[in-house]
Amino acid sequence: MKLSRKPRGCLITLIIIVFVLLTCYVNRQPILTATANWLTARTLPFDLLVNPKTVKHNIQPPTVTLKEQPTTHYQTLMNQLNNLNETVNPKTNRLTFLNAQQNRQLAHRVEKKPHRYLYSVTPILIGRDQHDPYVVVSANRYDDTRQIVSYRYRLIYRHHQFTKATYLTQTKNNKPPKFIGFTKHLGNSGISTVSGYLERMNLSIASAGLNNQEASPLAKYQQLAQNIGLDSASGAAFKQYALNLMGDQKNSAVSAYEITDVPRETNFIITQINRQKKLTYTLTFDRNTNHFIRFRNGIHSQATTA
Repeated sequence: MKLSRKPRGCLITLIIIVFVLLTCYVNRQPILTATANWLTARTLPFDLLVNPKTVKHNIQPPTVTLKEQPTTHYQTLMNQLNNLNETVNPKTNRLTFLNAQQNRQLAHRVEKKPHRYLYSVTPILIGRDQHDPYVVVSANRYDDTRQIVSYRYRLIYRHHQFTKATYLTQTKNNKPPKFIGFTKHLGNSGISTVSGYLERMNLSIASAGLNNQEASPLAKYQQLAQNIGLDSASGAAFKQYALNLMGDQKNSAVSAYEITDVPRETNFIITQINRQKKLTYTLTFDRNTNHFIRFRNGIHSQATTA
């Protein structure tokens, strides 16, 4: 009985497959060696395995440029700040550095009651984050009470010009906000020493063996903070910082700073990233004593206080 064409073709195919498999089995070692050599000779793109941008984002926080500005930079800036009161129009309650929509919003806030108008703009601080330098100003409102209401705005400063304004908050106080005036008397800002001080903090924590020591009492961290010149109230933030300090101590960085004259301090914002969690701290440098004096949880800024 003769096989039909279809079964005969299937049989031939099966014989070929069995022959190939037997050949591969008999020569399996040379084939494996040749395959390994071929893979070794090629470089797999790292992006196929791990995205380096993601790794950097997860481990290294955003960092501000810690470069001290020349005196002329501050003098130019202060000259512009001194002219801010010329931007106020008390008749229309408009500010020239705001856009049309922001001016409408400001006028609405001011004119909710009669006898209210804007009478001055006060610079509160200068600062810088990882993107731009900025100035925080207070637009001050006259009222028929002794209370002073301030509308705070953050102005981006580029190429010696204010390019963008962002509304921050409204504050109230019985005293007017203080004016910054360090045209020729900025003093030591702490910008050039903060990186070294942060390394000193990390080293003191590692040397004391207090990183990742949840059970260690707060008193130990208070003492550690005092040993490097901080006040005892810095202990709580110091403990949180130590418990989230990774082994390579590269998961924290200065992400912004703000310089004020009242008080005469520089506040450095420290960002720490660990286990997909972002924590922030404020490290304060006293420009009168040229020492770092405080370390606190969270962001502490004169921009949002009266």
